[in-house]
Amino acid sequence: MQSKLANKNAPRGALLGLATAMLLLAGAQSVLGQGASPVGFWDVVQSGARGGLASMQFVDLGTNGRFFSMNEIIVPNKPHSSIPVVGRGDNGTGRDPASNQGGDNNPQLPPHTDLFGNVIFPIIDRTNIFTNIFSVVNGNGVVITNIPYISTNILFRGVPPGQWGWNTEGKLIGFWTETSSASALITNVVPSFTNDYGQFSIPSTVVTVTNDVATTNTVFTLVQVTNIVYTTNVTAERLTNAISFTGKVTPGQRLTLNVKTPAGTVIFRGLPPLPLANVAGSWYGRKKNQGLAFYEFFDLTPFDSLRNIYDFQGSGPGYALGEYVFEDVAYGGGQMIISRQKRFAIAATVFTLGNLPQAPVVIRAVTGPFDINRGSFSGAKGIQGTGGSDDLRFNYNGAKAP
Repeated sequence: MQSKLANKNAPRGALLGLATAMLLLAGAQSVLGQGASPVGFWDVVQSGARGGLASMQFVDLGTNGRFFSMNEIIVPNKPHSSIPVVGRGDNGTGRDPASNQGGDNNPQLPPHTDLFGNVIFPIIDRTNIFTNIFSVVNGNGVVITNIPYISTNILFRGVPPGQWGWNTEGKLIGFWTETSSASALITNVVPSFTNDYGQFSIPSTVVTVTNDVATTNTVFTLVQVTNIVYTTNVTAERLTNAISFTGKVTPGQRLTLNVKTPAGTVIFRGLPPLPLANVAGSWYGRKKNQGLAFYEFFDLTPFDSLRNIYDFQGSGPGYALGEYVFEDVAYGGGQMIISRQKRFAIAATVFTLGNLPQAPVVIRAVTGPFDINRGSFSGAKGIQGTGGSDDLRFNYNGAKAP
């Protein structure tokens, strides 16, 4: 049956005009039907090949691109098979070589590294400026002048990207580069420039003895005073995973992402974040592994009330959890995220007491159910280590200190 609008007797010009109009209409529908927009903040729970939480923010900058940022804590599931995986395992925060995590039906996975701990992007390099004093002394060790100068410490971290868009079916698609925190901290101290402060007249005392008579004289010597300023570069040696996803969104209500990682499929389920009751203060935890129980104490300090993110700092028998400051440089860190979906996650750097920041970096990551009304959690699962075969799996319970 022929269309009444395009029958065989219609003028050719009319048909061409109709075809052009239909193409324009199709183009307009393509633009209008790009799909629902995920722009905004999302409180995300992960499941599948790994557990964990994430706080995501999607932005649309128009012609400048569509991007998203993410703060996530990853806890990979215990491997289900013995298929070897190549890799090793940072606000930083770690990794655990593993095989198929149960997310895909095909166990033949590419060589990969299962990151664990805290992954945040974008994140910028950090530069610390220190004011120092260069002291000029005479031959007797007496300071005759103090010269101030500046030294620089640079911690290179990197800025992994996250981008999103739609495919021709209007489905949400995107990718990100998942960069771990440091698996090793490499410190290089290099001279950056030399300061020449000119000549100083340095006094010194000369004692001359003639015929048993001592004569004391002050002698002045011109000395060219210079000093070399050094820059300390702390490079975080890290590993990355290339992540892609498809998804769907109901604006302001739900976000679902089907995330393809080298370790298997991970499902992100997101809801708009809601500020929850403040749980800042002192807490205790009970870590149990290999038949032994260890009590720990930690403090939570609000970091982002809207997204329910807290700074985490604690200690246990023989170790510290969180940030470690050495020679005015901060290493590692700790963070706790609480989801409105009744889950929580903790990521923290672990330092053995008395040791300098070690390499490779030891990381802990924990996730599980959370009861915000009672101020407690139980049944949480965690992993701690550097990404080697001896990484520790443990159970974790805890509550707010009375």
